[in-house]
Amino acid sequence: LYYKILISKSFYLCDLNIKIIKLICNYLNLNREFYFSSIFKTKDNKTTKIINILNNFDKATYLSTIGSNNYLEKKLFIEHKIKLKYFEYIPQKYYQKTSENFISHLSILDFIFNNGKYTENIFI
Repeated sequence: LYYKILISKSFYLCDLNIKIIKLICNYLNLNREFYFSSIFKTKDNKTTKIINILNNFDKATYLSTIGSNNYLEKKLFIEHKIKLKYFEYIPQKYYQKTSENFISHLSILDFIFNNGKYTENIFI
């Protein structure tokens, strides 16, 4: 994983991020399909765009972080019969080789670099 990330050649940061996300999913044996929201050719606001994407995939639930409560239009989800669920991310402590004190809110890469293949067993 480390080597694949290091040799990854990307001109734009977003391209590197996409490659890293796909490499991490592959490393953790998460078989997922990825889509760019731009393929849906919509100029709608945030909530309407999300609803259109969910409808395109025939999904009835949207899971989002608690912070989206400030900008998502809840009534549109109700009108389209889509359940809006929130979760709050609470970082779990894990062994960090280079620090005596736990440093929270680092990326999944930090977790993988510190825990290797055990990562899959912990999160999945």
